[in-house]
Amino acid sequence: MGNNFFQFKQFRINQEGAAMKVSTEGCLLGAIATCGHDASVLDIGSGTGLLALMIAQRTNAKITSVEADEEAAAQALRNVEGSPWSERVNIVNSTIQVFAEQAKERFDMIVSNPPFYTNYLPSDDVRRKLAMHTYSLSMEDLATVAGKLLMPEGRFFVIYPAYEAGLFAQTAKLKGLHPLENHIIRNKEGGSIFRMITCYGQTEAKTTQSELVIRDDSNAYTAAFEKLLAPYYLNL
Repeated sequence: MGNNFFQFKQFRINQEGAAMKVSTEGCLLGAIATCGHDASVLDIGSGTGLLALMIAQRTNAKITSVEADEEAAAQALRNVEGSPWSERVNIVNSTIQVFAEQAKERFDMIVSNPPFYTNYLPSDDVRRKLAMHTYSLSMEDLATVAGKLLMPEGRFFVIYPAYEAGLFAQTAKLKGLHPLENHIIRNKEGGSIFRMITCYGQTEAKTTQSELVIRDDSNAYTAAFEKLLAPYYLNL
């Protein structure tokens, strides 16, 4: 998925201006995150605009997508303007911390594919480094703004590797966010956890758990993966 564009069934993502390109994990988050059909949605970290457009495709939601990087925000805006849902998706060039201070509304759903590298060597590419490393958006800041901007019955979907997901769960609890769903993602059956998508809410409840395997023993997509991404991927 390293091309300058990625063509989906109903929209196209041009990504030459984005530090982080379209990824399988981003597509999984966009497909798994669920909300009411006419919900208000906040996307923290637009990147290419992928999550906002995936959610726009299957709902009538009004979506606000916040991106700190000016070039990435401009790219996301162009992708939105070239889509069928430009009237419902608003790209905001701002840090989420500043946006949260100024926001006058709360959202039915918040979704984020945040930076998560903490103990890794930084990239030489400054924009990529900011997109990938937590000093651009700490777990504490993310949990804080999510708690502030989420409606009382709202849902917050976030994706992390397994270790970082555990760290974020501890931080989220301190901010009054409780896990409602855990979606475990593995590349292969029996393999290590590739990513975890967790849905948080502000009311404690029993956490449900599901597991998705991306590829089978022959390296083909599993039926479950195909069913989830079929509305989006051209080859499914």
